[in-house]
Amino acid sequence: AKGGTVIVTGGTVKADGKRGNRAVNVAGNATFTMTGGEIIAEPNGSETFIIAVAGAYNSLIDISGGTVSGPEAISAGNSAISVTGGSFAGKITVKKGAVSGGTFDRALPETACADGFIPEAKADGTYGVKEGSYVARVNGVGYETLEAAFAAAGDGDTVTLIANSDMTSTIRIEDGRKITLALNGFDVTITETGKYFRVCNAVFTVTGNGTIREQNPYFAPIILKGGPEGSADYTVVNIGAGVVLEGWAGIMVDQTSGTADNYGMTLNVDGATLRGVDDTDGAHGSGLYVNGVVCDAKITLTDATVTGTGTAMYLAGYAE
Repeated sequence: AKGGTVIVTGGTVKADGKRGNRAVNVAGNATFTMTGGEIIAEPNGSETFIIAVAGAYNSLIDISGGTVSGPEAISAGNSAISVTGGSFAGKITVKKGAVSGGTFDRALPETACADGFIPEAKADGTYGVKEGSYVARVNGVGYETLEAAFAAAGDGDTVTLIANSDMTSTIRIEDGRKITLALNGFDVTITETGKYFRVCNAVFTVTGNGTIREQNPYFAPIILKGGPEGSADYTVVNIGAGVVLEGWAGIMVDQTSGTADNYGMTLNVDGATLRGVDDTDGAHGSGLYVNGVVCDAKITLTDATVTGTGTAMYLAGYAE
């Protein structure tokens, strides 16, 4: 089709399995619409350059139904293309933001998804898209929740926010891992009361700019947990410039519950803000809270801002 319009509502269009063949070739300034039927480019061994639907520069392609299959199901990286439905088997090459529906035999790249959609792996082994958005990335992979991103993060990885995120569960950073949270200009709101980042036998670094806050102040956004006597740098938390931590306590240095593991905690705050506010019962908060059972915490504050509706720093335990 060149400079005209072709509409496929049913039937079958087929190209044999010869290198370079195209079942449908949509040339420049032409419009191709498909609501049903089949378009098939027959395979030929390992040959990949056999295309079911090909689109040239300035062509218009709209597929809402039917079946498209071939070594290359769609090759239309320079076309104005919209895929809202249909079934596809074979390689898909489309412009950014082209796909908002359909079923595919392989995973779609995130860039293919229309605004407000993300790739989906379905239970039946096929792939598609669904309404949704990512809040964080780890190693270039997007995640819909902060909890999922941290579950995927390995030792040495960075979780980078790409949107404001609600946090509904306690995120545990432990087992000797070193994890960085890059707020990247976004905020984390802990929406479930009593949930927090729990750091125990790990190194957790938070970089800004951005805020981590309790929506319903109760504990603290980040709580350090200690190790056995004799531990050194068992739990280390680094809070960087431009980070704001807000809760009943901005940050809390605590024991590991149910144990005597109160040792080896290190907190470094450099250019960040620790803000304590009243809890939901009206009890006054502290920017920095050190539990009375803590034995040997090491705390370094450099160009930090520490405020509280009660005392700015509640230092009941042993710390230097």
